[in-house]
This record gives sequence, structure tokens and C-alpha cells, in this order.
Amino acid sequence: MVLGFIVTLLFVAPLMVACYTDFSEMKIPNWVSAVVMASFAVTLPLTWGGLEWFGEHMAVGGILFVVGFILWALKGLGAGDVKLMSSVGLWFGFTEVMSFILYTTLFGAALGLVLLIGRKYVPVRLEGTVFINKMFQGEGHMPYGLAISAGALTVWPTSQIALAIMS
Repeated sequence: MVLGFIVTLLFVAPLMVACYTDFSEMKIPNWVSAVVMASFAVTLPLTWGGLEWFGEHMAVGGILFVVGFILWALKGLGAGDVKLMSSVGLWFGFTEVMSFILYTTLFGAALGLVLLIGRKYVPVRLEGTVFINKMFQGEGHMPYGLAISAGALTVWPTSQIALAIMS
């Protein structure tokens, strides 16, 4: 039980930091993604499912990196978003990654709607704050790390790792 809590904390804590930094600074520091990857490496021996399982998780992280890199090159995602998405992808297998992508997309769409509406209707008196200027005046900028984290946290309870560590 304690081990499950610690592993969950290793997964959740860096995602919360990513949310905070992306929300406040529109940036996800490299160390956050490094902590997500290192936490996976620490957790792996505790939930070892064999080389096949390990390969599957590495493939998911790699595929998400390649797809994210393409989206970054097309200016569809920021570099921090790509690194966060691919490092989170290490925690999920093929059965979970589609749910992760779906939930991330849905949360991203909701965030995009909030930003579109906010950019049109934010009162002028609020535009003076640094946060509001970053969020609602920056055309095309969106803290997608929030959507990635929300998607990951939605899928986490039913993931292979979470189920293995909780049993």
C-alpha cells in the first residue's frame, strides 16, 4: 500500500510541477521530463513484467516522441510538450496509450475553447496582469502541458503499472 502511494507520487508530482510551470510561465523545464523518465526507471524493477512489457513501454515512449517531434516541426506543439508527452508515454503500454491520447486531446480541446473565449471576452481591467497577458493575449500559445498531465492522470489508475503496484 505504501509502495503504491510512493509510485503514484513519483508519477503525479512532476506532472503537477509541469502544470504549474506551463500555466504560469508557458514553459515546461527539461528537468521535469527527466524526473518523469527517472521515476519510470526507478519504478520499473518494482513492477517488472518481463522484457516484452519493458519493450512495449519503451516503444510507446519512442513513438510518442517521434509523433511529437513531427508536430513540433509543424509548430503544433512546443518542445516541452513533446518531451513531457514522450516521458509520460513510458509509463503506459499500447493498451493505455490510445486512452492517454484521447483524454489529452479532449482536455486540450476544452483548454483551447477556454482560451478562444477568454481571448475574445477577457475584460480590459484584467489584461494588465502578467498571467492574463500570457494566457489570453498570446495568440497561438497554449499551456498544453495541462492537457497532457490531465490525460495522464485520467489514465493512470487503470494503467499496467498502477494495477501491478497496487495489487
